[in-house]
Amino acid sequence: MKMLTLLVAVSLLVAAGCGDDDDDSSGEQATTAASSAQSCLESWNAEANVDYQTALAGFVSGTGADPDKFRAGKWPESERTVSYRSAEDAFGDTTGKTQVPSGACLIVSPSNHAGEGAYFEDEEGNWYFVWDASDAKKPEPFPSDAKQSIADAEPATADALGKLSLN
Repeated sequence: MKMLTLLVAVSLLVAAGCGDDDDDSSGEQATTAASSAQSCLESWNAEANVDYQTALAGFVSGTGADPDKFRAGKWPESERTVSYRSAEDAFGDTTGKTQVPSGACLIVSPSNHAGEGAYFEDEEGNWYFVWDASDAKKPEPFPSDAKQSIADAEPATADALGKLSLN
């Protein structure tokens, strides 16, 4: 009888530790990640951002980057100062310095022979482009850091106009 009681008690403990199969938080996390990336893409695709959309389309055609390999998500690190490039000078000289706020929307471009790039949105809804050319004398580490750190990353595809959609 003691053995049966012990067996029932152990079985109940194991069952309790396994949890409820109906409570799948991984589905919630996936939905949250997708909605986070989707909200970033909605902001990216807004008409007010047409200049950087054109720069992204030029990036794809000029570097031969795979348009299906972009990633959208959030910057999980603390605020950071970066050298950005305007849409008109995307592959020229840096335009100035600005802050990447914590939690900023990110669009990370695929790596290619020309270098790495990342777009981010500031707190006022303005987008910026940060480029680290493969032959840069003074590397800008932000694109690589963004690629490695992007939170809730979702794959995105660029169309011929530089608009993005989730894969």
